[in-house]
Amino acid sequence: MRNVALRTAATRLGFAAALLMVTAGASACSSDSAKAEPCPADDQINVEINALDKFRFDPAALEAKEGKFVVKLLEDGSLPHNFRIKGLDGVATVDASTKSACATFSLAKGSYTYYCSISGHETAGMKGTLTVS
Repeated sequence: MRNVALRTAATRLGFAAALLMVTAGASACSSDSAKAEPCPADDQINVEINALDKFRFDPAALEAKEGKFVVKLLEDGSLPHNFRIKGLDGVATVDASTKSACATFSLAKGSYTYYCSISGHETAGMKGTLTVS
């Protein structure tokens, strides 16, 4: 009798964990309304940046020239992440099944913050500085 109760509790716990993961994944994906864009040829990409499951970008600071700026975001783990620049349109989104994505931005001179807009990621430290000259 006790084994049946333990198996039932384990099954319920497993189901609840699976439901939580599906719900979290769906809400993370639904926060990006921007359309994915195909990556251009490697010689047209300005920077590749890794999205780490430690809630960090690598590198944590970027430099760029004014004008067109193409970012290739690489998934370095299994969590969903994205790359956005505050105040600019565009997003690159990756997850366990989409290991890379690109986004194109039009940059003016100045300093920008780039970040992951998935709930809690920026607060956990998933952000960096982009300096444009």
